[in-house]
Amino acid sequence: MMVFRKVSRLAAMICALMMMTPTTALANGFDAQLFQVWLQTRTGGMGASPVYWYSTGEITEFPTGKVLAKVEGFDTARLVPDPDYPGGFIQLSRKVYIYRDVQTGELLRELNGVPLEPILFDYQQIHYRLNGDRLQTISVVGTGERVSVTGPHEVISARWIGDIANFTVPVYRDRPLPGGQRLQSFETYDFFVLPEASGAAYKNLVSFASSVPTPPALGAGTSYLHQAGWRYESFDDLPASIRDFVVQEQPRWKAPPLDLAEIKALQGR
Repeated sequence: MMVFRKVSRLAAMICALMMMTPTTALANGFDAQLFQVWLQTRTGGMGASPVYWYSTGEITEFPTGKVLAKVEGFDTARLVPDPDYPGGFIQLSRKVYIYRDVQTGELLRELNGVPLEPILFDYQQIHYRLNGDRLQTISVVGTGERVSVTGPHEVISARWIGDIANFTVPVYRDRPLPGGQRLQSFETYDFFVLPEASGAAYKNLVSFASSVPTPPALGAGTSYLHQAGWRYESFDDLPASIRDFVVQEQPRWKAPPLDLAEIKALQGR
C-alpha cells in the first residue's frame, strides 16, 4: 500500500499546482519550444528509450463516491517521425491497468463470479503536428474491421505556470460497440513538467480523471476514475507490483510497439 500513499501525497501537490493563478497560467497555445517539451515529456523524444507513465488511483461509484476498486498501471511510449508529414511525429504506445481490492490490495480477477479483466491497449498510435499555435492530433486504435481513426483534433492546451510546463489533454470517446451499443466516455489528463532546479524526485507528473461505464463485475451505471502518477525511464524501474504482473502475464507490455510496421501487423489480427 506504500505506493498508494505516495500517490495521495502526489495528488495533493498536483492540486496545489493547478490552483496557482499567475498570469502565465493562462493557456496561450503552443510554440516550437512547447511542442518539443511536450514530445520529450510524453514520449522521451526522438532516439530516446521508451518511457513509462505509472499511476495508481481509485474507481468510485457515481453519485455515492463509494470506492469500488483500486487501479494500478502504466502507459509506455516511444516517438517516431511521421513519414507522411514533414515536421510531424507519431507516438507509439501500450497501456495496461489492473484492478486491486480496496482493503487488501490483492489483484482482482473476478467478483461474484463475474470476470474483471485488466485494461489492455495493445497499441495506440497518436500523430502530433504543430499547426500555428495549436497542436493537432490524430489517434488510431483497434484491429481488423474495428480500426478507429479519431481526429484531427486541436484540443490539447499548453501553459506555463511560472517555470512549470502544464499540458491539458481532454479525450472524448463516442464509438460503436457490438450489439448496437456505444461507448461514450470523457477523460482529461494534466501533465506537469517541473524544472531541474526543483530538486523533485520525479519531474514529470500526471493526474487524470474519467467518467466511464462501470465494469460489470463492479456494478452498473457510470463510475468515476481518478489516478495520479509520474514517469519512469525504464521498465525495470517500475514498482514490482505492476512489473511482476506484466512479466508473468502480459510480457508484450514490457515495451511499446517498436515501429509502424508492428502496429500494422497488430491491426491485421
